[in-house]
Amino acid sequence: MSLPQARRHPTRRGLHVLGVSRLIAVDLDGVLGDQVSHVLSRFGLEAGMAVNPDEITTWNSPVGNEPFDKLIERYLADPKFVRTMPTVTGAEEGMRQLSRYGELVVLTTRPRSTARETRRWVHLHFGNDVRIEIAPIGGKSAFPASILIDDNLENVADFIRSRPARVAILFSRPWNEDRESASSLLLSGRLQIAHGWGEVTALFHRPVWNMLGHHQQIKAQPS
Repeated sequence: MSLPQARRHPTRRGLHVLGVSRLIAVDLDGVLGDQVSHVLSRFGLEAGMAVNPDEITTWNSPVGNEPFDKLIERYLADPKFVRTMPTVTGAEEGMRQLSRYGELVVLTTRPRSTARETRRWVHLHFGNDVRIEIAPIGGKSAFPASILIDDNLENVADFIRSRPARVAILFSRPWNEDRESASSLLLSGRLQIAHGWGEVTALFHRPVWNMLGHHQQIKAQPS
C-alpha cells in the first residue's frame, strides 16, 4: 500500500532485466537511513551510556535492559526522531545514480503511523519523484519490483525465490553476515553483496548478474 500522497513518475526506459518490470525497490532503515546509530545516539542521551553500533548483530540485541527492536518501535513513535535520522553514507548520491536505471521505490515496513514524517524525510533527501511504499501483507516479495536492495537476508532471499527473473543486492551489515541459508542464491549470481553504496552503484554500472544462464547488462538511460 502506498503512503498517502506519495508522488509517482513514469517508468524509465533504460532498465532491462529479462523483460520484467523496471522498478528498483530500496529498503529504508539500514540502507538509506542510518537507523542503528540514530537509535543508539538517542539511547545514549537517555541512559547516559554509550553502545558501539558493532554490538548490534541481531534486531533483538540487548541495549541496556531493552531489546533493540523495541527501542526502534518506541523511538519511531516520535516524529522528531523520524525527521532527524541521518542518511547512510553515499545514499543520496547513490540514489541519484540509480535513478538513471529505473523507477526508484523506497519500500519500508515502518508503521503507517510514521507515514507523514517518513515521506517528508525521503523527499527531503532523495527528491519528490521517489515513490514511497509500505510493504504488502505478503512481505517485500509481494511487491512488483525486479530488483530489491535490502539489509535483511530473509527479505532478499524471499524476493528472489518468489519469481525466476528477480535479482537482489544485500546491503552488508553485522546482522546479515551469516549467509549460509542463501548460499545457492549467491552462487547463482542473482544475489550480490554490497559493502556500502559505492559497491551498489558499481553493480549497476557493469554486466555482473548471471540470471538463469543469461548474462544481462543493466543499461542506463542516457543522461
